[in-house]
Amino acid sequence: MTIYTICSSCGRKLLVGTKCEVCNKERYKQYKRFRKDKKEQAFYSSREWKVVSEVTKLKYLGLCVKCWDNGELKSSAVTHHIKELKEDWSLKLEPSNLIPICNRCHDKIHKEYKKNKSEEQNKLRASKGKFEREYKI
Repeated sequence: MTIYTICSSCGRKLLVGTKCEVCNKERYKQYKRFRKDKKEQAFYSSREWKVVSEVTKLKYLGLCVKCWDNGELKSSAVTHHIKELKEDWSLKLEPSNLIPICNRCHDKIHKEYKKNKSEEQNKLRASKGKFEREYKI
């Protein structure tokens, strides 16, 4: 038996445990419109970044490296900068600073960055190195 709920924003019928795609898209549009970091936003929209991001995901077989290290197989949705752009702009396209991850891991990583950024960055580098050794990348 399928159980539904109602989206609190738009009133659409949703499966329990899911998010309203229409409202998520609208929230993201609003987020992009009011971002203060226009330089970063322009970079993430650039053809150069999109190509590097896709090449990175393909290089790692389309897998989330963090999930892979935890014994799960999930596809990557995001190419994450281990050292953030605001920390070091010169690493924006540096392959050694990029890791493909899923959305769930991306959210977790940013939460961990608030607690202990350098420790989380070291964990990401370790997971990435383990993957590279395993698949001889």
